[in-house]
Amino acid sequence: MSNLNELISITKQSDEIKISTTKGILIIQKEDAEAIKSGNFPSGVKNSPYIEGISLKTIRREILNALSGKKKAEDGKNQATVLWELIENSNFFQDQMGFSYTVRDNIPISVESIGFQDYLTYLFYNVKGVVPSTDSINLVQKMCRAKASQNNLNVGVRVHKLGNELIYDPINEDGSVFVISKDGIAKVIPKQPYTVRYNGMLKAEIQDGEPADLKTLLKLWNLDEDQEVLISGIIGTNLIADIPHTINIITGPHGAGKSSLSDLLKTIPDPNVVTRNSLKFDEREIAISSLHEGVLNFDNVNTVIPDYISDLLCRISTGQGFKKRKLYTDQDDLILQYRRPIVINAINEPGYAPDFLDRALVIRLDLIPESGRKTDKEIQSLIESYAPKIRGLYLNILSKAIAIYPQVEQEYKGKLLRMADIIIWGESITRSLGYEPNKFYKAFSEVQLSETEASASENILIMGIEKLLERKNEWKGTTKVLYDELKGIMAEMGIDEHDSVYKQLPRNYRELGRRLTTFLPTLLNLGIEIKENRNGKERTKIIKKIEPHEKPEQKENPKTENKGDENQKGEKGENLDSFQNRNDVINVTNVTEPEKSKLSTGDITGDTNNGNVTDSKINDLTSNERQEGTQKKGDIRNNDVSGNVTSQEPEKSESRDISDTNDIPPMSKENEKNNFPEEEAVKYGTDYYKILIPFQYEFEINGKTVRVNCKEGEVRKLSNKNAILHRTYVEKACPNGHWDPNSRECIVDMGADSNE
Repeated sequence: MSNLNELISITKQSDEIKISTTKGILIIQKEDAEAIKSGNFPSGVKNSPYIEGISLKTIRREILNALSGKKKAEDGKNQATVLWELIENSNFFQDQMGFSYTVRDNIPISVESIGFQDYLTYLFYNVKGVVPSTDSINLVQKMCRAKASQNNLNVGVRVHKLGNELIYDPINEDGSVFVISKDGIAKVIPKQPYTVRYNGMLKAEIQDGEPADLKTLLKLWNLDEDQEVLISGIIGTNLIADIPHTINIITGPHGAGKSSLSDLLKTIPDPNVVTRNSLKFDEREIAISSLHEGVLNFDNVNTVIPDYISDLLCRISTGQGFKKRKLYTDQDDLILQYRRPIVINAINEPGYAPDFLDRALVIRLDLIPESGRKTDKEIQSLIESYAPKIRGLYLNILSKAIAIYPQVEQEYKGKLLRMADIIIWGESITRSLGYEPNKFYKAFSEVQLSETEASASENILIMGIEKLLERKNEWKGTTKVLYDELKGIMAEMGIDEHDSVYKQLPRNYRELGRRLTTFLPTLLNLGIEIKENRNGKERTKIIKKIEPHEKPEQKENPKTENKGDENQKGEKGENLDSFQNRNDVINVTNVTEPEKSKLSTGDITGDTNNGNVTDSKINDLTSNERQEGTQKKGDIRNNDVSGNVTSQEPEKSESRDISDTNDIPPMSKENEKNNFPEEEAVKYGTDYYKILIPFQYEFEINGKTVRVNCKEGEVRKLSNKNAILHRTYVEKACPNGHWDPNSRECIVDMGADSNE
């Protein structure tokens, strides 16, 4: 808030003069006013902090006007007095970032908003019959900010967390919100706001929902079983405030449904007039968007994100906070600190910074078969039809997840390195949906490991450290010695300063030290630990191989209670009936318990009746698609026409893109001598190749088909000879011609205007 002090009004009341400023009110007695009239300011008035910074000449002139009874109807200062008297008894508060609000009809309104200015104009016109001046409105806004600063509240956007209770704001006209605890759901009107609202936010309709509704909708995309459980968990975590969130990246070719799946992740928790945003590399614009929205959805990001924007997105997702100037001319800093889920869709991964990848959850979509494709309009219609039911489903699921959260947290205690909150909440949510324990954790860990290996295979520095540890399991030495040894390894691999990948190496040993700190989480995920010992001024680095971080043990018969019964007591939980006696709410309605809720749920593989889709609006799906919506992939149960449970073979998982892995069975001895032709790849030492012609290859591992993409110009580790024996070539971009798959070359097209 600005430190400038401004005069609002000077009025005569009986034998006193009342001076109102943005810093407060000063009362001057009659004898002091007479002294000021003659030009003598008493020291108590002259040195008062309430008139600090205001010209004494201005104060004397206004006191003379007040004593003489001169008033002008159009005087902005007098209008400000009338306005302030109309508004001063309102409920004002300031949020955790210093923004000021007033509460009208249980709904917070920003003091700086045009809506609040219109409200002041409406009040004044009803009393005086004229429109107040802009100056008078500006003065009253300053007073409102001053009063709001005396009442600080922590609020959210769409969602909020109150102890062990979750708050969801559907943008109801009466200001009511849903409070979710382990005992159920309550719809309450709070005395003080839990959330604030911004232009563009739409009302979130809520209906009774079943897991079958979610399953049916997710069949619109070509998801494998792991992707399905990840999406199901992330939808739920997007409804939870005050936890570090993932940066959810949806990639895939044209026709895979990237934008529509991103829309789903945005629309369920945070429906908005503008569902998709462009990611402009402007820090201020991103900061404003993240301030005004509950979930950020950036569409079609096909340019590599620069490091400074990547860092900003990381801060937004995990809540580290950052400073911005209120205006370019302001000296006051605005401290922005909030946590927002982020969704980005792109054909390829748009970010490569280690911190960015460490927070990223990548969902690689396969092309939707022609038989299953729908127009964007049809998909949006289905999302809008199902969204109210899925919201209702997740409100109940979150209640169950809160109940089992302490148990799940205990299971993973000390076993999670990064994104622990997301994993524990994701596990609690998916178990409450009916998925088996550890399903979300295993899928999440596999994606993170895949991305770590992919980034490592493309990073020359990490390759060098891996080669260093091939010689011995532990290395000790200074950063300078390490830098010299890595340069030697690059020379052995045939990489010198004339090679483009050489630029990935740090320029000197000091930069190497900083770069290693950045890559510590990535190296740790690869089973490489770096520590530093200090002996006086000398710093020695110790690099060694370690076992990958321990995973939670799978119990033989895991049993997780999903219904939050009375034997499962969450920390500081309370029965929702007690809302009737709480002093932080005005009204309570629709108090429910999970077993009795109208927003009831069923397990995904539970009651066979859960599969019945009765909404007449949803007529774009065939009866087979609706029935399949109740079936969990790999589950042997299915409903026949009569409603009986029959057997069915587990569905085979579909292929997916991951990086090369060392878990591939070795090829036979006679095939080991095969190498790439020189025009396709350059060999850089054992198992490392620089790709000249892009290709892909597939292999089977653990019953799944794995597809590896090798891009032109990258250096990657290819220990598996399937890459050599069973590769297929990817069409190469040819700006001035077309790609010939037989010769694997770009053929120049000679147009009609050619001279030849």
